[in-house]
Amino acid sequence: MLKWYLNGHKWLFFVAFCMVMFCVQSVNAQGVKQELVEAFLKDAIDMKIPDEQLIKKYMCNDLPIPKDEKARGAHEFFTQQVYRFRMMLLGQSKKITDNFGNAITAYKNLPENERNVMIEEKDEDNVFRFKGEQNLVFNILVSNGRILTFTTMNKGDRWVFLMLCA
Repeated sequence: MLKWYLNGHKWLFFVAFCMVMFCVQSVNAQGVKQELVEAFLKDAIDMKIPDEQLIKKYMCNDLPIPKDEKARGAHEFFTQQVYRFRMMLLGQSKKITDNFGNAITAYKNLPENERNVMIEEKDEDNVFRFKGEQNLVFNILVSNGRILTFTTMNKGDRWVFLMLCA
């Protein structure tokens, strides 16, 4: 009877250990993504870093050279969004820019009434909300170690991401 009791405890310990490891890996992955977002924001306010370099380092591996009018329009829109984004960040005080981590929240940790982006549930781990001063709020979508987009468009009472990099 004692042998069965000890084996049962080993099994319980094993299950508990597996659950802890699963949670730690999930938290670590979330932490790595948030660190990427923080590094991106920090570099975005450094105007010594050209837009193209910021895009290449954090977003698109290579931004294609536009060859036709449609591609030129898309390229221009993309670079305007990056510039506009950087200008909005520059309007934030040093209190925010010195510690972006305090202004960033994982989307899945937001209250339900603040979850207004149309995304699939499986992508909630990849979205971060930046909430700064002067009502500056934007969402950042991360995937595969890259910033996919920070631009959203209003669709009724919900927001959708505009993909800047494929």
